[in-house]
Amino acid sequence: MRKQPYTVSCCLANLQQLDDEEPLSNDLKLGPMKKEERRSLREALIIAKRLQQVLELSYNRNRVV
Repeated sequence: MRKQPYTVSCCLANLQQLDDEEPLSNDLKLGPMKKEERRSLREALIIAKRLQQVLELSYNRNRVV
């Protein structure tokens, strides 16, 4: 399984938000990420988008109207 280092930075950001009593967000700052981390994130988001499309097609195909 491939290590996902950006997950750690996201969790650290959320911990910082909790310490600062700020609302939690899923925003990622891409600036501090390494090129490899950004590439992995991009690939993961592309895969997630494809999965959403497949699920939408499957749902619409099996829907009773």
